[in-house]
Amino acid sequence: MMSPNPTSRFRLFTTSTIRITVLLSLIAIAATVLATTSSSARSLGQRLFAGAATIITGGKTAPGANVAPANHALTAESEEAAAPIESSTLVIERRAHTATRLSDGRVLIAGGENASGALNETELYDPSSGTFSVAANMSTARADHTATLLADGRVLITGGRNGGGSLATTEIFDPATGAFTNGPSMSVARAGHSATLFASGRVFIAGGDASGSAEILDVTAGTSTAAGSMSVARSQHSAALLQDGRVLIVGGKDADGNALATGEIFDTPALSFSSVDGALKVSRVRALLRVLFDGKVQIIGGSNDGSMEIYDPQVETFGAYVHVQPEGDTCVGLPGQVQAAQTRAALFHNGQADEVFDRSSHTITELSNQAIVAGGVNTSGTVLSSIPLFTSSNAAISTDKLDYSPGETVNIIGRGFQAGETVRIKVHEDPHTPLERGLDVVADADGNFVGQYVVQQYDLYMKFLVGARGLTSGLTAQTSFTDGNVKIAVSPNVESANTTGHQFTVEEFN
Repeated sequence: MMSPNPTSRFRLFTTSTIRITVLLSLIAIAATVLATTSSSARSLGQRLFAGAATIITGGKTAPGANVAPANHALTAESEEAAAPIESSTLVIERRAHTATRLSDGRVLIAGGENASGALNETELYDPSSGTFSVAANMSTARADHTATLLADGRVLITGGRNGGGSLATTEIFDPATGAFTNGPSMSVARAGHSATLFASGRVFIAGGDASGSAEILDVTAGTSTAAGSMSVARSQHSAALLQDGRVLIVGGKDADGNALATGEIFDTPALSFSSVDGALKVSRVRALLRVLFDGKVQIIGGSNDGSMEIYDPQVETFGAYVHVQPEGDTCVGLPGQVQAAQTRAALFHNGQADEVFDRSSHTITELSNQAIVAGGVNTSGTVLSSIPLFTSSNAAISTDKLDYSPGETVNIIGRGFQAGETVRIKVHEDPHTPLERGLDVVADADGNFVGQYVVQQYDLYMKFLVGARGLTSGLTAQTSFTDGNVKIAVSPNVESANTTGHQFTVEEFN
């Protein structure tokens, strides 16, 4: 094995020294405060922790915002969220099914498979009663199909597979009649494909076949139009409609079953695909894509490492990779915060002991104030009928960029919170250090806010998870950013004081 080069040792030593110095200072402050139990000492301790947080953020806060104490124990009680609860179970255990929220708030759960094979049975979940009831059967058993809520409230079911192979057929569920009818056929049989609804009402279908082809279905006209082919054949990928009308396609599996870390963009007017520059940090299969209010797309889960990352259409690349529960984080309110946010999707994967989260090929459906997780398969191969429910909301936060240099200000923007409420923002480092910090901001009359964090020199090469929680409403959201793609000047020879500095990028150390 090659010895680390002197430059790397110097860079690591310098960064670590700065961080350790700050940590020791904070520990010394804490030790002094905790040495007494008097109320005046506790008050002093709170002020000292708040002062430390102000130093950490460069002494700058958003207008009208207060920096919250950096001591998690001071606010842990108010940040606890309810643990997931289990509703009544599915009528039939399922994996590789679909779950679609209907216009009336009910959820249509269709198809999938279990030990008996592919299913044509469907059922309806009523959130008002928390119960499931048997619904009409589809005309064909399907697994790995898609379900798309159309503008008129009907649901388009496309493709999938059964015992005979992949399917080219479609059918349409009408909630008004509770029945399925045949829809227009696709040009080719597909399973594990994606379906994206355009504003025009047409549906963009991509992948799930041997050639990675795409087509656009016009349900009203009953026609299909060819839409080119992706750069690689994909199945079990994810797709999301961007704010400019293009479609982002991420991850999935190639024709040989290998998980993919690449993405591409479908240009709707040109009916053509182009590759996204760079790659995801990890390969992802069936990740959750959440389009934020500013156009960025959170790419959540679809891997076994409990992570998320973000696509920024402004720079057309991926970044801001982070674990949604940073490694070693001891903040007692964090697990509840993650579970109450849509980033919870990263918690679900096989290979873990917790039976609530040990599942894949499940569905997660966002309702008005809760999220329902349905079925899936656990590590031992058992197909599940269990239904964990989580508190949820549509609140969202984002940052103005994905990556920052030391000294830059991160603008943390929030939408969808309660008007006039105080929102507590916490910035968690990944991997965890005791330097986590935060601030309180007040949402305006529309439930929006902007908070600020100043990136410090000791933040270099760090990943950050940002959490925001309304202290009145409990509304919760998370996002991420990094401080890792900047250039720094270091000496290539730490033993010589007369050498010329060299510019290194983070890639040189990975």
